[in-house]
Amino acid sequence: MARYHFHLHDRSGMLSDEEGVALDSPAEALRLALTNARGLISDDVASGVLDLSGAIQVTDEQGRTLLILPFEEAVTQIKAKPVLRE
Repeated sequence: MARYHFHLHDRSGMLSDEEGVALDSPAEALRLALTNARGLISDDVASGVLDLSGAIQVTDEQGRTLLILPFEEAVTQIKAKPVLRE
């Protein structure tokens, strides 16, 4: 198992993950980054805000960046058009 760190980048700056999480593979790290990003987006939407400008940076134990997941890539965006039915 390897330890992965999930650093949050948003308009406020960077929140560093000093502890990290032990996972079996980089694929698991990507899944966890997606889950975390979607959870943060969901929390914002619940308070009436949709801010997709953030990102989660995943690093390994040596501090090497393995991936950067922009929030806008964590969700599928459907462009808004009013749905009017009679």
